[in-house]
Amino acid sequence: LDANIKLVEVEETSGLTAEDKDPEVLDKAYKWITRRGWVLTIVLVVIWPLLSIPAGKFSEDYFAFWVLISIAWGFGAAIVITVLPIMESSDEISTVLSGLFCFVRAGGEKSDEYVERETEDKGKVEVEDA
Repeated sequence: LDANIKLVEVEETSGLTAEDKDPEVLDKAYKWITRRGWVLTIVLVVIWPLLSIPAGKFSEDYFAFWVLISIAWGFGAAIVITVLPIMESSDEISTVLSGLFCFVRAGGEKSDEYVERETEDKGKVEVEDA
């Protein structure tokens, strides 16, 4: 990784493989995202507005058409940025939810024997196996 990038997580638990840290892979990913970023920028800033030139003065129906497209784009983006992270983290989410609702231990077996104890931090309660 770049020496200027500070990881928040401990190196061993970051989930990055040796391939993810390879400078060649990172350079390839940088070029990939930069190229697509420029293409999207040109499409949205130049080509999309150029599509409106043949229309001349916007009629009410033509304006409603563009409003419909922008609303559909917004809903599509909202769905994508909500659903993709949930799908990506589905394993972790299911582990947390099964731990919360089923009290499943790391070994996979259920246990109803839990003990609550007070910690030194302002009386917070931790749950431990008995």
